[in-house]
Amino acid sequence: MSKIRLLALVLLGLLLWWLAGHGLAAARGQVTAQDFAYRGVTLGSTEAQAIQILGEPLYDKAVRRQGIAVKVLTYQDGVDVAVALRSGQVVDISADLARQKQFVLRDNVRYGATSAWLQSVYGKQQRQWLEGEVYYIYTLPAKPYDRLLLVLDKNDYHLTALRITSLPLTEAELDARAEQGDDELEVMTDATLGDKQIDTSALPQTGEVKLGGYLP
Repeated sequence: MSKIRLLALVLLGLLLWWLAGHGLAAARGQVTAQDFAYRGVTLGSTEAQAIQILGEPLYDKAVRRQGIAVKVLTYQDGVDVAVALRSGQVVDISADLARQKQFVLRDNVRYGATSAWLQSVYGKQQRQWLEGEVYYIYTLPAKPYDRLLLVLDKNDYHLTALRITSLPLTEAELDARAEQGDDELEVMTDATLGDKQIDTSALPQTGEVKLGGYLP
């Protein structure tokens, strides 16, 4: 092998190594599209696609979440997939990682991941309270109403669960999005909800849920 060819191969190897490292650095510290999926089920998937990937649910139930009529598919290991009744698309996914401790997300994120590790992978974020739970909440830049909520232990803030949702997080957000003419919300909202006999018996009957203040 000539010295020129050897040198070219060495330079090519160095370039590929730099590109690989640069790509990993770019992905680290920020959310990516792959973070807004659970085992291949994404926001916008159809009910049929979710069932094809996850299998038949243990049961399903029609409820209302933040004013949106949804059909919740409940699976073993603490997994719920909510499909908007009007659009037929997945709008909310939640997974209790304490019941599936071997499940691994990007960059070895799994149940028990520390607060420091979560922020190194997804980016720095302030902890927020919502409905009695504490979260890191991330937004997909291209779709600002698609959120990744990492549920944290209230004592040492390790990862316990996750939620991926395009639903409004509070009634105040629901009202604001409606006033702004949010097309995505319009697709999810069903004006004839009262005719669908949605079971709301298990839902809180209190007033507006508020997104709490930041934690130190």
